[in-house]
Amino acid sequence: MISGENGDELIKMVEKAKESNALLVFLFHGVGGEHSLDVSLSAHRELLTYLRKNESLVWTTTMAEVAVHIRVIQENEIGK
Repeated sequence: MISGENGDELIKMVEKAKESNALLVFLFHGVGGEHSLDVSLSAHRELLTYLRKNESLVWTTTMAEVAVHIRVIQENEIGK
């Protein structure tokens, strides 16, 4: 859950996930104010800019697509 982190902190989370080949899920309740769980518009923009610049290194997708990907991997493992 993201609440008040700045752009550098969000990017460091991505870098840590990349280093450990981990799944990282950002849960934004609000962007730009007026929410109790919020991230600033500038921090959100920094993260999105970073992700765009690194799109060949960071897979950005929906949770539904992640679930399908995991299911395909599992089915392939069972079939071996």
